[in-house]
Amino acid sequence: MMRRAIVLLLAVAVAGLRVPSPASQLASGGQLKGKSLGNTKRHRSLMNKAALRRLVVSRWEKQQAHEHFDFIVRYAVFGANHGPKQLEEAISRLRSSLCLAERNLAPVVRSVLSSSPSYVLYTDRSTNALVSKLLLMFPNITVNKRVRLVNLDRRNAEDEKRMSEFRRLGLGDEDLASVRMLMADGAYLPTSAGRLLLSTDVSFLQPAKLLVEEALRLQSGQALYMVDDKTWGGVRYTLPGFKGPQCPGLLSGMVFLTPGLEITSESLVSKMRWYSEQPVAAERTMPECLLCLDQDLSSGLHAIADFGLMMAVGEASGGPENCHPISSTQYQYLPSSKDRPFLEATQDHSISECWP
Repeated sequence: MMRRAIVLLLAVAVAGLRVPSPASQLASGGQLKGKSLGNTKRHRSLMNKAALRRLVVSRWEKQQAHEHFDFIVRYAVFGANHGPKQLEEAISRLRSSLCLAERNLAPVVRSVLSSSPSYVLYTDRSTNALVSKLLLMFPNITVNKRVRLVNLDRRNAEDEKRMSEFRRLGLGDEDLASVRMLMADGAYLPTSAGRLLLSTDVSFLQPAKLLVEEALRLQSGQALYMVDDKTWGGVRYTLPGFKGPQCPGLLSGMVFLTPGLEITSESLVSKMRWYSEQPVAAERTMPECLLCLDQDLSSGLHAIADFGLMMAVGEASGGPENCHPISSTQYQYLPSSKDRPFLEATQDHSISECWP
């Protein structure tokens, strides 16, 4: 439907602008529609229409190319320092999120891109076998080779190099895992694809029409993301000490990067290093974040991955004009039980009864 609308728009625009060029009229020995050469108003009008026609064609061509990208969904499940009960919960959360993505995201993507999304799953030595076993429950993914399993512990030298600086910061397991998957993205996710970065506590409750529609409206080099509208009382946080472009309120649990938008490991390292060097004070964020001061939560560096990605995407895209928050009326962080039935997706740590 979107492609037909674009073609119709192009046809109407071109039909409406089908006028003889000033050059062709002069070449035939005539004047511009009987006007004198000194009458530049008509000439400017023709030139403006020609420029508009080129703009419409250019946008249509970009959209046509944009509609044929690969759509990759990234997850990660790590089990370092997890006991049996925690591992079981982690696998159940992946099962729930992946099942709902296949039910409510994949069909919408397929309807507009003519192909289903593929998945990249990061694991470690504690979770790799468990995730492999889980994937047997999803034959539509495995048989069609739509999934790539990446055991980061098997690529230990590369992973350690990426993570060496962060292992010295005193981060808790959750924050360290969040940093680890972000740092792996540059190595395993091609920038030529559209990449949906998801945490396993994201649930697609209804067909993800708004997400896919908004993603297809973006130009190359732009981003779309879910916002944290709870921690800061409905205000989209920023980092006042950081002078570069930012994506206010960004949550790393759901971020879509368009083809061509590159978030390098070097950029992520520099942004998270900058944050780790700031004094542990409430005014690091605006509005203030008292939770971020808790020394028991990663030595006062809780959510460092969210803040690092917020700055890195802001810098790579150019800031708020190019990184867009998705509507919180449809995509909510920690929604109320009253709002939940009306949402397309949520990030709320819940585990559904969805089974493939």
